[in-house]
Amino acid sequence: MFYKEKLLPVTILKDIDELVKMIDGLCISPKNSETFPFMDDLIKLQNGEVIDTKKYKLNKTNPWVLKNLENGIKKEDIALAKEALDTPLKDKAMQLLAKKLPIKEILSKNYPITKDTILNNLDSKELSQLIEKSNLTDKEYIQIAQTLHKTSQNPEFLLSIFKNRPIPYIYLLIEYEMIDKAMDVVKENDIKFFEYYLLLRKNGIKIGIKDYMDVTI
Repeated sequence: MFYKEKLLPVTILKDIDELVKMIDGLCISPKNSETFPFMDDLIKLQNGEVIDTKKYKLNKTNPWVLKNLENGIKKEDIALAKEALDTPLKDKAMQLLAKKLPIKEILSKNYPITKDTILNNLDSKELSQLIEKSNLTDKEYIQIAQTLHKTSQNPEFLLSIFKNRPIPYIYLLIEYEMIDKAMDVVKENDIKFFEYYLLLRKNGIKIGIKDYMDVTI
């Protein structure tokens, strides 16, 4: 008498076939799946959403973890930006943190200071420290100086915070009609385009400093 064991239906081949249909080369094109519920999270990631990746216990270098951190940075999620500081997304994370964190934390952690960081903190007591520790382009410093010139009634303070930045410093000297002082600083730093402007003024050619800057910088 022969014994024939009753076999359970084999579903794994069907499941694998379902997963294979989502694979395009080395990439997965996730679709809603009852068999693979994690696909719903992958869809959310691809749509720019933030999910809880910790439940999957993935390594920080996992591309889905990095995608989640990137989505979080785009949504200006401070907590996720801090998590990204030891990943390839460090630069993007630091830019967000420099824009959003309190100034004291920005200065203490040496986050890169952007133009937006400064413009968002024009009324701060630490404004001069932000400018001192920043490393922006001449054009960005000019834009900050122009904004401050429109809003501040304290020329002495503005000149003091830009004293170590010749370009915006000369710009403000000219705005405040301190022409002789401006010429001295121009000669000390050999900044020709400002020298040309001051020579134009000396020869009676009237042109606003802002208009001149827009053309030359």
